[in-house]
Amino acid sequence: MMVTSLVIQRYFPGGHAMNQILRDFAKGARALGWLLVGLSVFVYAQQQEPRQAEVVQQGLLISQNHLDIETCTVRFRTVRNIANPQGELARELDQLAADVARAQGAGQTSEVRRLIAKGFTRLGGQQWTPRDEFKHGLILRTDSRVLDPAQPVVARLGQIYPAAYAPTKPFRLRVALHAVDRSLQRLAQPGAEVKALGSYEALNRDWLDAPFGLVVNLSGVKEGGYLLVAELLEGDQPFHKVWAGINVVPGYLTQRAEIERRLNALKARENSKLSVHYPFDFADKVNLGAMEPGNYNFSAELELSRQLLASLEAGKDPLYQATGSSKRHYLLKEANEVLPVRLYVPKGYDAQRKWPLIVALHGLGGTEDTMLRRDDGLLAKLADEHGYIVVTPLGFRVNGAYGQNAERMLDPARKRIVMLSEADVLAALAMVRQEYQIDDDRTYLMGHSMGGNGTWYLGAKHAMQWAAIAPIAAGGMTPQQIDLEALRQTPVFVSHGAKDMTAPVERSRVMTARLKELGYTCEYFELADGTHESIVVPAMPQIFAFFDKHKRRSAAAK
Repeated sequence: MMVTSLVIQRYFPGGHAMNQILRDFAKGARALGWLLVGLSVFVYAQQQEPRQAEVVQQGLLISQNHLDIETCTVRFRTVRNIANPQGELARELDQLAADVARAQGAGQTSEVRRLIAKGFTRLGGQQWTPRDEFKHGLILRTDSRVLDPAQPVVARLGQIYPAAYAPTKPFRLRVALHAVDRSLQRLAQPGAEVKALGSYEALNRDWLDAPFGLVVNLSGVKEGGYLLVAELLEGDQPFHKVWAGINVVPGYLTQRAEIERRLNALKARENSKLSVHYPFDFADKVNLGAMEPGNYNFSAELELSRQLLASLEAGKDPLYQATGSSKRHYLLKEANEVLPVRLYVPKGYDAQRKWPLIVALHGLGGTEDTMLRRDDGLLAKLADEHGYIVVTPLGFRVNGAYGQNAERMLDPARKRIVMLSEADVLAALAMVRQEYQIDDDRTYLMGHSMGGNGTWYLGAKHAMQWAAIAPIAAGGMTPQQIDLEALRQTPVFVSHGAKDMTAPVERSRVMTARLKELGYTCEYFELADGTHESIVVPAMPQIFAFFDKHKRRSAAAK
């Protein structure tokens, strides 16, 4: 049975790339929308004459996009660096940054969100008032985000931290379902109203202790992604809007039961069966708040699962030793969780010889798709040209950090994510080695931003795995944070943009200087006008050329 075009689109998308900025932000872990004020500041700070009032206003308009805490702290640092405040404001923001670091280290995420909202508001030239504190602490949650429209949806309007604000008039609430509009900075915001869902009065005053609950009816709503919007009014005057993304999938539970029944009766490769089931695994993560759906099209993905399942039932596995770009899935035993892996194999792959392999790590907020799809698929093009297989793991979560600093973390939940991020990278590498002919003496590690930090960390911790490593725009590591002795026999290519406002270029300069001082093999490329993102395109060809020159040195030498 031939694989249909839908299967090809899902598992072999080739050059079909989503906008990279949208993908990086849209799949972040659940957090509060007001943190996007920082992104708005970032956008306006690059204009010649940013108007501070517009900075705050634009941030509020796009405030319901969900970003994880780590992403928000990075955005806050970037915005502050661009704005370069002086005097009393600079001292105030320095204190806020120190408070954020302490709260984040202790796992006090609600306090982190409050502090960052205050910091972005101050950067926008506004005073932080009790009204601001109250409205930026509001959040709308639903009991399910992937659902059948035949089922009622329970939603709750709540607070994430206490705030002292006394409304001048009683609050009222209007709730409606809206289409998703991404025209403003290409981020999700309410579009046209699809369905009015009710109005509510006599609201209780403490939504921290008792979130306001409501049941909404989505019967008749067509499949797709929507925003459930709650508009709060103070008397008759608009006060604030919050919203939550939901994904309507008609017949979702019925489809799940059917596919699981057929999988249970199927004898096929376990990883391919996991690929069939993955839309349900991903939906479970979304419903639990562990992942953001972004632009994930659940109905389309379920159709692709049925197509792949039909191929497997016919005795054909379109994924096994496939060439081109493919999406794989496997069970990470340490987490008891199915994880995705993106893989690129040159079309001329021949199992009669061994092939060099690159493990590429995405930056904060990215996914397993990011590195191979960014910059018009540059990584895949270079892999074809130089004859490399490339594997790009998720790293467990979009903010996983690949094991970096896990041993020093106080928050057990955050520590678990970071440790499992490292485990995911190593397990994905092992999975590829089992299926393809890989040259263990030509296995390389590279990464951008958070992935660059992960490259330093995993490059040193697992130095015997790599023939060479290449961190790009990695501003989070110092010589004291990794085992430099372990890198004695591992060549390193470091690249950074001199105008990087997110990751300080000084860190790469210091790391490079120390390696050269020790007599290690190290090359450094710094782009004079390079930013955090623009460094990738000019650095990538040089990284491949560097990898071409190096093979893993003997175990005795290491």
